[in-house]
Amino acid sequence: MKPVMTVEEARDILGDEASQLSDREMEELIDDMSAMAGWALEESVKKVLQERGQSNNLSIN
Repeated sequence: MKPVMTVEEARDILGDEASQLSDREMEELIDDMSAMAGWALEESVKKVLQERGQSNNLSIN
């Protein structure tokens, strides 16, 4: 699967906060944040569908 962003892009976004992290740590951070964002989006969709009384058999990958 293609990464959400490159290490360089993540470093640009994080600025000085990323200066002490290795490239591997940055890759792990990107992967972790991507997974958390996917989970949060999935949960939000489920909540909206439940509020509307619709099925919540939705999976966002």
